[in-house]
Amino acid sequence: MSDMKVRNFICFTAKEGLYNHSPYYSEPRHFIFTGACVVCGRRTYEFEDGENDPRGPLGDHANDPLVAEEYGKTGKDIPLCAICANDHTRYDIALEIANKTWK
Repeated sequence: MSDMKVRNFICFTAKEGLYNHSPYYSEPRHFIFTGACVVCGRRTYEFEDGENDPRGPLGDHANDPLVAEEYGKTGKDIPLCAICANDHTRYDIALEIANKTWK
């Protein structure tokens, strides 16, 4: 991680990077690509510290995943962008997709 370039913006084509443009954090924040949203395909990201509020630098790219355990199932988390997570129709589509992959 130490060889990554620290940027004042988040590059939404990167697999990961360091973001350093926040007055609330003294150190650069490490962001990680978490996958494409299962509904719209938008690239989603999370910060390593777990602060992924879509009102912040991640914006619509903030991952709000569907977690199998929360539905009493097992399987991988399903990436969901902030827009699709907050739209009832899109959320239902994501659940339908997730239920096909979870056990």
